Amino acid sequence: MLYGLIGGFLILTAMGFNHDANDAEYKQGVANAHAEADRLKELISIKGGIPPEGALTLAYEDPKIRGARLYAAHCSSCHPHGGKDGMGGEVKEPSAPDLKGVGSKEWIAGLLDHEGYVGPKYFGNTKFRKGKMADHLLDLDMLPEEIEAVSAALASEAKVYGYSTPEGGQELIDSGFDLMFEDLECADCHGIDGEDEGSGPSLTGYMSRDWMVRFIGDPTHDDFYGKKNDRMPSFLGAMQEDGNMSEGELSREEVELIVGWLREEWPRADGKAR
Repeated sequence: MLYGLIGGFLILTAMGFNHDANDAEYKQGVANAHAEADRLKELISIKGGIPPEGALTLAYEDPKIRGARLYAAHCSSCHPHGGKDGMGGEVKEPSAPDLKGVGSKEWIAGLLDHEGYVGPKYFGNTKFRKGKMADHLLDLDMLPEEIEAVSAALASEAKVYGYSTPEGGQELIDSGFDLMFEDLECADCHGIDGEDEGSGPSLTGYMSRDWMVRFIGDPTHDDFYGKKNDRMPSFLGAMQEDGNMSEGELSREEVELIVGWLREEWPRADGKAR
């Protein structure tokens, strides 16, 4: 029965693609269907069987399966993920940062380098490439050890990908926060731990799960870009000038699935988050 259910899931998924076996999109679709069927089998094992609601409920609630699909459908037209759309397809004309590894120490370090910031992986295809942050990074010309410390500090807020304290420990993290408040003047534009709320996105809980859900929900909120937002939709709706809330195109559950996929927070056989 189990293999029949998984086989049916695979068939239903593959049916959504062009049936030309020589077509790259079709081949990718078939590969995705096999991967999702394997994942469904893994979920059934993790959960100790098929729930009363049915096996497909597991797929529907799984960040690894549905989060990737939602990302491909709603995010990848602007944001690639390692150059892909979340389902293996190419993103030919990205217009916003690549979110593979978002919130990790390495991803943040690339963001803090001026050439990286204004390059295509981050904000090179947005209006922010000529904004205050780009100018500030150019003026700062941060030293490698400064980037190391600040990226460690911000990654400690995000805690993505099975985060662990970096080499250099809490001392490195603390030195990063000290730099942000003092020499680098980050707090002049960014709120940090409730201090100095400025014109840029808040760095309190930066790239944490809650921060990401709220940001995707409404990047026009004063905690983020406000009126300086560059084209990103408020997926959970936003307060309008007339005092009414606009309607978002996603539910909170869907946004949380996308965030879970980006952060790789899905059930695993070993019980770990990653």
